[in-house]
Amino acid sequence: PKLRLFWGGAGSYSYPLHRDVSDGDVTCTMYSGCKDLVMLRPESRKRLSRISVPGFLYMRAMTWSYDFFSDRPVDEVQGWRATVKA
Repeated sequence: PKLRLFWGGAGSYSYPLHRDVSDGDVTCTMYSGCKDLVMLRPESRKRLSRISVPGFLYMRAMTWSYDFFSDRPVDEVQGWRATVKA
């Protein structure tokens, strides 16, 4: 397993809506700020639009162009969302 780290300043973010690509446990440690979390059933991925970034085709497999905190609900997509604050 590889260690992955994101360290960001005020107003920063790491990715749009994405699937964690991990073969092990995921641990999130926050010292300040917040993190928006969304959990969906795997079959829901087929109902969401994929993100398209020129030069980053590999990202299409694990990212979506949807914001569950500000966009309207998508029909037949159920899940859980929350904001974790440090």
